[in-house]
Amino acid sequence: MKYLLILVGIAFALAPLVWIKATPGQERVARLRLAARRAGLAVQLVPAPEAPEGERRVEAVRYFLAYGEAPPSLGEWLLARDWPRGRPAPWPGWRWLRGTATPLARARLEAVLAQLPADVYALAAEPGGVAAYLRERGEEADVARLAAALAQLAAP
Repeated sequence: MKYLLILVGIAFALAPLVWIKATPGQERVARLRLAARRAGLAVQLVPAPEAPEGERRVEAVRYFLAYGEAPPSLGEWLLARDWPRGRPAPWPGWRWLRGTATPLARARLEAVLAQLPADVYALAAEPGGVAAYLRERGEEADVARLAAALAQLAAP
């Protein structure tokens, strides 16, 4: 009986250590984010793309690629896939939520949209670079495809 009580006490003492271990989903997200950093993308936790200006509640993850020395003239816009609101875009399933793309951006988007992983649900162009909002359900190969697509979009 004495040994049983000691065993139960040790089990209670060690039980919180099990909670520290990452779940498989958390490990997959960590691998994706590490692959993004290796590919030159910044991983940012931001308000959702449809959030009003000034919203501070973090609800989305975006992978951001800063422009190089000579930023292209893409304009400022937000394009979302399978979204219930916004203005229709020329590409099936996509809608403009904010702003309008320049002719250069439209030409590049034509080529880039087909290359995007299924996880990407929004693309944005800002004064500092381009970003993709995604659900982080894919694999590391999807991050490489995303990085290549963003680099093509942000090329000078």
